[in-house]
Amino acid sequence: MNTNSISKNIGLDNKTIRNYLLILHETNLIELLNRNKAGSHKSGRRIYLDNQDLYSTIIEEIGYDAQVGTISEIFFIKMLKNTGHKIYYNDAGVFEVHDKIFEIGGRHKIKKQIQRAPENSCLVKEDILCGNKREMPLYLFGFVY
Repeated sequence: MNTNSISKNIGLDNKTIRNYLLILHETNLIELLNRNKAGSHKSGRRIYLDNQDLYSTIIEEIGYDAQVGTISEIFFIKMLKNTGHKIYYNDAGVFEVHDKIFEIGGRHKIKKQIQRAPENSCLVKEDILCGNKREMPLYLFGFVY
């Protein structure tokens, strides 16, 4: 989702959309993630609702099924943001935190999906109990909150 597509669908100019998104971000209703550390407003942002419950409620209200992957990503973002870490999105994985790449997914997510990322990458899986060098259970990020 980007401001151009939002402004086109709503019929408002980009500047107004950016202002609305900033207000939603400042009121903690959405989270705006820049594309990697050098990212700017022009290089694109990802927009996430601020918490999983808000996402699930809105999605169900408009008649869709909540996506487990999106819920997991929101949880990951929320837990790390509350610790003060800067989170960026990256095409090699999903998220970049302190030069580490994190790909969020389920039990069937495989290491091949992070091979193009450097050695400092990790799969974060929502449905495992124990991890290893390159895999971590998602629930562990709840302890950093």
